[in-house]
Amino acid sequence: MRRKPVDKSEWSDTEYKWRFAADNTTYMLKDEQRSATVHTPRRHFRTAGLAAFFLAFAAGCSHPTGQKTIQTQTVSGISVTMTNEGSTSVEAPPHSGDNVVVLDITDTATGQALNGANITATADMLAPRIAGQAVSGRSKGRGRYEVPIRLGIAAKYDLRVDVTPRGKSTVNFVFPIEAWQ
Repeated sequence: MRRKPVDKSEWSDTEYKWRFAADNTTYMLKDEQRSATVHTPRRHFRTAGLAAFFLAFAAGCSHPTGQKTIQTQTVSGISVTMTNEGSTSVEAPPHSGDNVVVLDITDTATGQALNGANITATADMLAPRIAGQAVSGRSKGRGRYEVPIRLGIAAKYDLRVDVTPRGKSTVNFVFPIEAWQ
């Protein structure tokens, strides 16, 4: 395909710019030499830089799937291991919305699973400080209890767990958790 001849009287003294719409590349034709020099517009670099930034940001904000949270605490002779593994055995990190927290409770003096305890859990948001609603845990046998909790948004929470063994006083535990989208 031939280009139409260009009237030189329209050219400036030093150069003439001509933009192709197909690839947004700017060609600069020199008046004397009539050679083409290719320049890539800066906005392509800016767009690529912004795209790279947002991809890195999104990768940093996501939490790996299949990774469960496991924390163990021992207070007053009672050991509690908290996981977010749920009754369906689907391993996933805590997320905003409905979750199931699994508590494995043992008596450290005997090493036996603690059955028949009354379990209450509350998820308190840290920033801003918003108190959660207390919910009761369901016994699944062998010292395992499931507690359904609702995490309102993706944020950091303190999961307060109150364990009351039969005939004994209440023991308090606090587990830091972080909810993801």
